[in-house]
Amino acid sequence: MPAFNDEIWKNSIHALFHPMVKFHFPELYSAVDWSKECVFLEEELANLFSPERDGKRFVDVLAQITMKDGDDKYVLLHVEVQGYGSGEKASLEFGERMFEYYYRVRDKWRNKDIAALAILTDENPNFRPDRYEASFFGTTLTYVFNICKIIDHDEEELEVSGNPFATLMLAAKRALKANRGDDGTKMLFKLGLLRLCLRKGYSPDEIKALFFFLDWVVSFDRPDSKREFVREVKKLAEKEDADMRYVSSIEEVAREEAREKRTLEIARKMLSQKMDITTISNITELPEEELRKLAEKQLN
Repeated sequence: MPAFNDEIWKNSIHALFHPMVKFHFPELYSAVDWSKECVFLEEELANLFSPERDGKRFVDVLAQITMKDGDDKYVLLHVEVQGYGSGEKASLEFGERMFEYYYRVRDKWRNKDIAALAILTDENPNFRPDRYEASFFGTTLTYVFNICKIIDHDEEELEVSGNPFATLMLAAKRALKANRGDDGTKMLFKLGLLRLCLRKGYSPDEIKALFFFLDWVVSFDRPDSKREFVREVKKLAEKEDADMRYVSSIEEVAREEAREKRTLEIARKMLSQKMDITTISNITELPEEELRKLAEKQLN
């Protein structure tokens, strides 16, 4: 299972908010005045809930957007990302939680319409909570919200779409398979997505958002695999004449290489001062065998 979590999705949705709305709510997208700044309200929303609540109760993104109508009407867009759950009880709890978000937001920001969406990242085809219903002696309530099940989306349709959020959905769906494979499979997947982004002509900011997401949900098992991936990215950058600084793995590998270089410099100084190899290994965390080879090189 990919390392999906709320923060990763939240950052990706913030960065790709416009294409996200266009992907999930095309009619709403055309009715929004995008010249007005979108305001994210997660901090205000968090204050509506008790701090003792567990992390699953936190709404990922709440955004206020301005419509095109003459009344300057505001719509609060509530997006919740979940990657867990199965069974009737989980569905009921999920629906009740979504309704709680709804009525608390309505109470906080009176007379504001809310478009609610739950993005479900699990692989259970039967887990599809899309409503909350309650009835008691003639008093009945039904609250229905939008859901997006990642496994439902057709990969070919996502691949041909020019919407960056469609590419993120494609990455999320394929990540479910890629994470079951070895580092070679993961590398082919990540390089393939990068080529797709370049072919679609996405902006550096859009590709940066996509790769921030991808580097978290599909991670290599071995450090040398990440370095090999960076080498392949640099080759692709040279071939495509593209700026790849937005690929976060490059920055990570650069930092790791800088740390390793500094550690080796420290080890060399210690060896030159005739310090015990075991002591140097304990301090630098370098293997004793590597330190012996380094000592032999210095003698030569």
